[in-house]
Amino acid sequence: MVSGLTIPAGHIRHGTAQRLIEASARDGRALSEREIRYRLQAGRAYPTRDQIGRAIADFSTWYDLAFANFPAFPAPEGALPYDPSCVGF
Repeated sequence: MVSGLTIPAGHIRHGTAQRLIEASARDGRALSEREIRYRLQAGRAYPTRDQIGRAIADFSTWYDLAFANFPAFPAPEGALPYDPSCVGF
C-alpha cells in the first residue's frame, strides 16, 4: 500500500501523478493524469463501498460513469467510508 499520496484536503501531492504514471508504465499499464483525476473524483463522490457498487451497477462502463460526472448515490444509514488500508492483499 502506498501512503502519503494526498494532502489532507484530498489533492495529490506535487509529483505524485507523474510517479504513478511512470510506475504504471513500468508494469506495462497505461495511466493518464486524467484517469487519476477521475479516480480521485469517484473516491470523493462515493466514499462507501455501497455507493461505488451502486454507481458501477447503474452504468455500462467506467467511462460512462465518468462522463455522467459521477452522479450522487446515497449511502445507507450508518455506512462507514471505505478504508483501503484495511483490505488485505
